Amino acid sequence: MLTATPICNTATQRCVQCVQDSECSGSTPACNTATNTCVQCNAAVTTQCTGTTTVCDTPTNTCVQCIADAQCTGGQTCRVNNMCM
Repeated sequence: MLTATPICNTATQRCVQCVQDSECSGSTPACNTATNTCVQCNAAVTTQCTGTTTVCDTPTNTCVQCIADAQCTGGQTCRVNNMCM
């Protein structure tokens, strides 16, 4: 994640990390517009969610294995830790 705050949030008149997705990149390509920080994923950007963590948990802006039972296979259920078991 970037540590600089080069973007001006004109609504708050504060320097922030981002106000839109295009201002983020690398391992944190999405912008959490509530906190104005670059994050792993959001509802619109899920490119980092690959392999065994293909789902974006939008409240935490992190890639997880599941957020619902339907995302698990073989009769497994999605547990509170966002893992199929």
